[in-house]
Amino acid sequence: AHQEGALSSGVSWGIALLLAIAHWVVAVLASQHNAVTFDEVAHVAGGMAQVTLADYRLNPENGVLPQLIAGSAMRLAGVNFPAVSLEGTREAQAWKYSDAWELGHQTLYSTGNDASHA
Repeated sequence: AHQEGALSSGVSWGIALLLAIAHWVVAVLASQHNAVTFDEVAHVAGGMAQVTLADYRLNPENGVLPQLIAGSAMRLAGVNFPAVSLEGTREAQAWKYSDAWELGHQTLYSTGNDASHA
């Protein structure tokens, strides 16, 4: 029993697929011109700490694998992690208290990295 005016299953899937593709295109284009949104800074710190220091305590709620992938890509791109071993520095203090937000901010904006490249 086909209702008059109802879309077929194939047409519905086609529309859904086109909307998903449009959403992806808009997201990719927008990300080229916009800054980080909210929690990317903490993810950056977690991934970079895992890759550079083999330390998994920063931002554990995000999971190991996603952060390893992100940290590895950033490391391969030449992104530097803050020098957390220098006593008395802001970076060392953030490391001591596992402040992923501060370490992520330092990674992106205060260690000579180009945040738009990272």
